[in-house]
Amino acid sequence: EKLKAQEYLSQVYVCNYGGILCWIRNLKLNLEPLLFGYKMGMKIGDMQHAMLSVSSYIKIGFISGLNLRKVERDIQKFEKEMIEYNQTTVHRWMLPIKRAVLDLMLSTDDPLAIDENSAIQHYLHQKAVEGNSLVVESSIYNFSAMVAYIYNKYDLAAALMQKRYEVEKKMSRPTHWYGLTAFYDGLIFLALAHRSSEFEWTSDVGDIMSKMETFMQIGRSNIEHKLLLLEAEVKSKIGQKDIASQKYKLAIAAAEKNGFIHEQAIATERAADFFLRNNDKSNASLYYGRANSLYLKWGAKGKADDLCKNIPF
Repeated sequence: EKLKAQEYLSQVYVCNYGGILCWIRNLKLNLEPLLFGYKMGMKIGDMQHAMLSVSSYIKIGFISGLNLRKVERDIQKFEKEMIEYNQTTVHRWMLPIKRAVLDLMLSTDDPLAIDENSAIQHYLHQKAVEGNSLVVESSIYNFSAMVAYIYNKYDLAAALMQKRYEVEKKMSRPTHWYGLTAFYDGLIFLALAHRSSEFEWTSDVGDIMSKMETFMQIGRSNIEHKLLLLEAEVKSKIGQKDIASQKYKLAIAAAEKNGFIHEQAIATERAADFFLRNNDKSNASLYYGRANSLYLKWGAKGKADDLCKNIPF
């Protein structure tokens, strides 16, 4: 009976720690159990669930803000095993994360590396379309929009978000990525709203805020700082400056408390943008500097370099 139980352990772990429990508790708490599920799968020869466990480990590590250099090392290590054990589908599911990690790490001063990563993206998208893999295609657009937003390329982020919507219409259900998808959708809408007073944003952002409030009732630590940042951006947009300033600071503190360094960096950069819009260059400079340090700590050297080059004063 003990051997029989071990046979199903990897399957149980990937379902629980790669799915249900990611909504309920802090994402990082699921990483070690997923690695254990991988090891148990390898031990009994269940390669499929071993690779599913480690694929979830990598995705959740990235989403929860693990250092990008570590995530990249894990990808390099485990994708070799995925290829060796002919786990093509699982490997393909992981590749959008690989592309996002490299995009954030690469400096724009390294054109050869960027060209190589663009080639990977083109190949991945082609294979997703050829294989009619809607999950992979949706993930490509999802994480590419996230990266575009982080690099302040808001028109590109919006176009990628729209392409994801088109793919999701063909899917039985969309992938929420534990609140991440709605979070970045909201940020993209609000970025466009800040830029143009004619952009209609209230309905879409209202729907997203309702989703995020529901997600926070399920698991606070993954969502609290995200919702606070969205609230800060809304208050900034409608001119409630004092409340917005406080919300930005609360979002930064909550992201730090919950261990989401990448979203702490994003909240800090948005706070800097807010101060700049309101002619407070002293605080804007302070917060841009803090954001840059946080991006570097996360391992996003490409983003940090880009921020330094594009600080608007």
